[in-house]
Amino acid sequence: GYKPINPQSIHYPSYDLQKGINFSYKFDVLGEQGNKKYAKREVANGIRIVAVSLTNNSDSDFNVGTQVEFFSGANRVFLMDPMDVKNAIKQNMDQFLLYLLISGVYIKVDNGGGSKVYPVGLIFGPLLTLDNMVTAASANKKLLEELIRYNLSDKIIRKGETVYGIISFQGTGYDPVSIKLKN
Repeated sequence: GYKPINPQSIHYPSYDLQKGINFSYKFDVLGEQGNKKYAKREVANGIRIVAVSLTNNSDSDFNVGTQVEFFSGANRVFLMDPMDVKNAIKQNMDQFLLYLLISGVYIKVDNGGGSKVYPVGLIFGPLLTLDNMVTAASANKKLLEELIRYNLSDKIIRKGETVYGIISFQGTGYDPVSIKLKN
């Protein structure tokens, strides 16, 4: 399954102020919410998924997509498209086809004068396969929906407004994340 990140409910320990913009972030949000499979794939694919909070205390509105640059340490990072992130870390459903191997399992029950054979694998193999594939597909869909809902790429933040989002970028370290406003 998939447990939502809900960036608005996260406590943000990191804080940065840039020209009237308060910026806070938190790493490892997938793992902390109990999405261990996705968290492992995040690390294995060299992606960082970060929950962020932006508060506009400046005198004007700004567009995150055109006026904000994100940095990890001293390196500028480019935000990934939600669909690319989902495709990189999604649960692969092919692995669940292995449950079909138990389709050949039979149980033989002796009852005194004879025995009867029950093909339990023909029932449980396909059911387990189908259940796991549907669950994984649903979890992948929920992940994508949340990444799209909290995508900041073209988000306009009004004066006095606080916006929560999820950003994703290529990176393997835990260098501090910061922003720089373009003029």
